[in-house]
Amino acid sequence: MSGSRAIPLEGRLGSSPHHVDMPELLFAVCATGKTGRLVLHAGDVEKNVFLSDGQVVFAASSSPDDRLGAYMLQRNELALDDLMRLSPQVRPGVRLGTLLVQHGLVPSRDLTRAVGGQIEAIVLSLFGWTHVAYTFLEEPSGTSIRDEAIRLMIPTPRLIVDGIDSVPSWERIARGLGSLDERFTIMGGNVESMRSADLDTPSLELLAMLRHPKTVTELCEASDMPDIAVCRKLWAFQVLDWVRPADETSALDLDLEGLGMIFGHDDAD
Repeated sequence: MSGSRAIPLEGRLGSSPHHVDMPELLFAVCATGKTGRLVLHAGDVEKNVFLSDGQVVFAASSSPDDRLGAYMLQRNELALDDLMRLSPQVRPGVRLGTLLVQHGLVPSRDLTRAVGGQIEAIVLSLFGWTHVAYTFLEEPSGTSIRDEAIRLMIPTPRLIVDGIDSVPSWERIARGLGSLDERFTIMGGNVESMRSADLDTPSLELLAMLRHPKTVTELCEASDMPDIAVCRKLWAFQVLDWVRPADETSALDLDLEGLGMIFGHDDAD
């Protein structure tokens, strides 16, 4: 489902007749180029995604599973006894990360990396949410929306691709793809966006195949990736407006030189 269609900045996912999914919502909010906060509720959990001029820079969650200690414990970067010993000392103005550094358990540079990973994990966890109430609260551009020293520096296209890669539901993937009989082809006007995603070789090869229109089944047959991985990538490519149904792009000029730079060739033919 193309990311180019208008999506309201307040509403509910999972109840719309247009079947808006989380990747499309996140991309739509980022594409506005606005500064502010996307607030999402699922049950009793609230998660906030902070944006600056359309770029995700921070995320916060009310879920205990998203706290720094839980994140580091799950990654075997923090011992349970250290977490239990320091957790009672956490209070307003005194964070766990600060205590970890003060007690010599984590070097400052490793703490920066861990907090960055925690922020990314909160954003990616949203791709598992399907029934969500959301609203975007805009702030003036240039506003310091979050007083945090550590900010997320991952481009939106990379977040979308990684987030969709984590979606296990075939129903959601198939709905995101649309008709499995549709022939898709690449859009040439998004070269910088494609480059910013820093795609792996199989994903670049998949994009290169779409220089000539192909159906989903044809892509699956031609790619070395598992079929489900191909379908996830194609969904992500559509959300990012890199790929569209062939009949919608037949009159568009492809940036062959730019695409060639991405695919590692002198031209894109």
